[in-house]
Amino acid sequence: MRLRTQRLELIPCDEDLLRILISDQSAFEKLLNIKIPEKFTDYGLAPLRYAMEKLTDPTESGWWTYLPVQMETNLLIGTCGYKGKPDHQGMVEIAYEVINPLRQKGFGREIASSLIMNAFNNSFVKIVRAHTSPDENPSVKILKSCNLKFTDIHFDPEEGKVWRWEINVEEYKI
Repeated sequence: MRLRTQRLELIPCDEDLLRILISDQSAFEKLLNIKIPEKFTDYGLAPLRYAMEKLTDPTESGWWTYLPVQMETNLLIGTCGYKGKPDHQGMVEIAYEVINPLRQKGFGREIASSLIMNAFNNSFVKIVRAHTSPDENPSVKILKSCNLKFTDIHFDPEEGKVWRWEINVEEYKI
């Protein structure tokens, strides 16, 4: 299901869409009638390949990659999504990025808010989590504006020390 914000449409990717995006961006542009900038992600294609592998499990459908497209221009402006389906405690983690020329224009907040709302529309989700680098930065500002609270410093094997942010379903409903 596509998610919409005021200015964006977040397109969910299944295994087939990710395969096309990874292998033939021109075909992907034509298929979805969107424009893909030369650099639409700072993380390369490895996370998209990882998500594609995870999506071979049907229970993971809808819990990985979404593509935020600016509706006015049909431009892909980054990537976003979840890092898997809800765990046994009902927690999902969100992640998002916006291409450099469009940062600090409110798109990150639109993306994060939409992902949080979509997660809490699922009755299994009790907590939405995010991680940021351990300093005051634009992502921290976005998460605070979405009412996520700092919970602790966490050590991520790939990223090192990160700040953990969370909101639970009760706080979200307030």
